[in-house]
Amino acid sequence: VRAPRGKNDDATMTPIKHVIVIVGENRSFDHVYATYVPPSGDSVMNILSEGVINADGTPGPNFAAAVQNQATDTTTYSTAEGTVTLTVAPAPAQSYTFTASTTTLTGSGTVTLNLHSINYTGTVSFNAVVTSSNGTASNVTASAPSVALAYDASGSTVLTVTASSSAANHVPALPWQSGGAIVFGAVLLGVPLTVRRKRVLAVLLVAATIMLAGFCVACSNAPTVKSAPRIYTVTVTPTGTGTVTDATPLTITVTVK
Repeated sequence: VRAPRGKNDDATMTPIKHVIVIVGENRSFDHVYATYVPPSGDSVMNILSEGVINADGTPGPNFAAAVQNQATDTTTYSTAEGTVTLTVAPAPAQSYTFTASTTTLTGSGTVTLNLHSINYTGTVSFNAVVTSSNGTASNVTASAPSVALAYDASGSTVLTVTASSSAANHVPALPWQSGGAIVFGAVLLGVPLTVRRKRVLAVLLVAATIMLAGFCVACSNAPTVKSAPRIYTVTVTPTGTGTVTDATPLTITVTVK
């Protein structure tokens, strides 16, 4: 579309009537027309007219007016070097909590182990070690299945503690603490009465047999005598898969009477 002619279109000194200036990227007016001097009667605002520089490009009387401020944050970028440095925050720590429903047991029993994930997804397994200061550690066993934890979720498992019959501190009763003492005393009282009879030897043999039977009965049927209870310590150590800070082990005290 052709623009309509203006009244001054033919009043130009040359055939050129319009000039279009294309300025390249990242250039400003002062890059191109910093020292431009317009013809008489016209004016322009550039760093020459403002006195920032002289016509030859040297600093002018108002050179200080061109001072520019810049911000510098050394942790993210540096304008002086023209580079950008990105700071990547470390990944959140991955861990989990570990608690028990109880830390004491009397004899065999179960303990619920509770876990809660903190920025962690993985499987936690458990190693249970039994120790004792006054008993045999192998007489008590403990184990718990592993637990699969989801991100910031909870899970639980059951620790099973089993104490064998040998875990307690039992001492068998002595024969003379039961009916054997009565039989033994009866034999001693009967000896003087049988000395003068002809069948003394036979009577003594029968009495000895009765006494031996009484001893056997005392040893087999008499209740056992219990001494101080034995104390066992079960240390449960959790271990998670992947990169994780494992929780502190728990100890379960088992008393076997």
